[in-house]
Amino acid sequence: MLTKSSAKERFLRENPSLRERRFGLPDIGCRDDGERFDPVVQEIADAIEFYGYGVRDENIATIPDLDLGGGNPIKFKPFPPAIKAMEKYVKEAWMYRYPYTEGADRIRQQLLDYVEKEGFINTAPYNRDNIDEKGLSVHNITFSVSTSMIYNQIIRLIAKPKDVVLVTGPSYGLFTIRTERSGANVERIDLEKEDNFFINPTKLANRIDQINKSLQQTYHRRLGYVPRVVAFLNANPNNPTGRVMGKKQEELLYQISKVCLKRGVFVIDDLVYRDITYDKENIAMPIATIP
Repeated sequence: MLTKSSAKERFLRENPSLRERRFGLPDIGCRDDGERFDPVVQEIADAIEFYGYGVRDENIATIPDLDLGGGNPIKFKPFPPAIKAMEKYVKEAWMYRYPYTEGADRIRQQLLDYVEKEGFINTAPYNRDNIDEKGLSVHNITFSVSTSMIYNQIIRLIAKPKDVVLVTGPSYGLFTIRTERSGANVERIDLEKEDNFFINPTKLANRIDQINKSLQQTYHRRLGYVPRVVAFLNANPNNPTGRVMGKKQEELLYQISKVCLKRGVFVIDDLVYRDITYDKENIAMPIATIP
C-alpha cells in the first residue's frame, strides 16, 4: 500500500546525514554544481571530517565522549567586559527592535570608530551621504555569526562558477572547502623558505597571471565569460605558520596590495589571530590601512 511521506521524511531521505546526532564540526557538504572537490581540497575535507567527527568513534577514542572538534579545550570564565556590555544592552530600550540585517547602525558605528582608530582608510569612497573624513561609513561594516560564514558570503558575492580564489600553502583548510562549495575553485601559492615564508609579491603576480592565462585558454567562449582570479586570501597572522606582517613589513603589504589592485583581485584579509602575537610592536597590519 502506498503511503504519503511527510515533508520531514522526504527531507531526511535527501539528507541522510541529518538522521544522526552530530558532534564537533559541521558536515563538510558538497559543491553547489555537483562536481567533485579538487583532490587536495578533498584530502583536507576528509581530515576535518575525521578530526571533528571520526575521533568520537568508540573504536578509536579512549574516552568515547572526547570531542576534538568542539573548540573548547579550556573552560574559561566569561570575559567580564562582555558580561557588562550584555547587561547594559538588556537594560536599555533597544531589545524589542529588529535591527537591519547587516547590523544596527549605532553598533556598526562603534566598530567603525574602532577600525578607523586602527588606521582603516578609503581614498576612493563610494558616493554616500554619510561618508566621513576617512572615506568610510557604517555601510562599510557588516556583521556575521562566524569567520567561516562571512567568508562564505564574500565568495558567493564576488565569484562566478570556475573563478579562482588564491590561497597560501599552507593555509586554513576550511576556507578551501568553503570556496569550492560555493562553485569557485582554489589555487595555491606556496610559502617558501627563501622568502622567510612570507608572500613574495613578484611570485604572487606571476602566479595570478599564470592562472588567468590558463583559465583564458580553458574556458574561452565556453561560459559566456572568462573565469579569473577574483581574490587572494591573506591570513595575517598566517594559519598555521604564525608569520605576521605588521609595520615592519609595511612595504611588503603595500606591494602585495599593489599587485592585486592592478589585476582587479580582491584581498580578503583574515585578521582573526591579530591579537595573539609575541611581538606587540609588530601586530598584523590590515591592508585596509594602506591608502
